[in-house]
Amino acid sequence: MGKKSVIINAAGTSFKQKELKDVTKETKVMLRHEPTNFYDNYAIQIVDIDHDQCIGYIPMRLSEQFYELITETGLTPPIIIAEISEYDRDDGTKMKGVAIEITYPDEVWG
Repeated sequence: MGKKSVIINAAGTSFKQKELKDVTKETKVMLRHEPTNFYDNYAIQIVDIDHDQCIGYIPMRLSEQFYELITETGLTPPIIIAEISEYDRDDGTKMKGVAIEITYPDEVWG
């Protein structure tokens, strides 16, 4: 049984700057469905396990696939922080973003 990895840039990080403040590549993260999300019924949070707080989301274009993976198969793929980016907004505010790496068995999505 083979495995594949994908790297995904987290969505919604501009709204999670306080939560991202202390995130490092060593931060333990997991995926969790957010059933009350107003914008996306399939919203999947990226959660900092140690602080039990959302640091971003799986992008909406992928959320239904991950929702099905988590709720229908019960499989929660291992994920890690792959990259932490920093950038300046037009107003000079320092911002932080993250990308995660997700590993899953070949047969999950083929």
